[in-house]
Amino acid sequence: MKKILWTIACFMLIAIALNACSNKEFPTGKYTRPGSVVEYRDDGTYTYWNDGELVTEGTYTVQGDEIQFTDDYCAEAYANPGTYKWQHKDGKLSLELIEDLCAGRRIAVSDPVFGPK
Repeated sequence: MKKILWTIACFMLIAIALNACSNKEFPTGKYTRPGSVVEYRDDGTYTYWNDGELVTEGTYTVQGDEIQFTDDYCAEAYANPGTYKWQHKDGKLSLELIEDLCAGRRIAVSDPVFGPK
C-alpha cells in the first residue's frame, strides 16, 4: 500500500513540475545588456535606461506570447503602441517585431536582454 501511495505522490510531483515548466507567464524584473537596462514591474509599467540615462517610461500588457508597449518616447513622434512576440529562454529575453511604427523602440528592443535580476 505504501508503495502505491509513494508512486502516486511521485507522479503528482512530476505533473506539477511539468505544468510549472510550461507556464508562459512573462518574467518581470531587471534585464541588462551592455549599456542598457530595462525593468518590467508587476504592475504593468516599465522603465528603460541607456548608458545610465533615463530614456523612457511606459506601460506594457501581455497576452500569451505577445507583449504590447506604450511609452512617452514614442507617443509624440509615432503612433503607439508597439507589439512584439516575446520569448524567455536560458536567461535571455528576446522580442520579435509584430508591428511598431516607432523606429527608436524597434532599435532598442532588437537585441536580447539578460535577466531578470
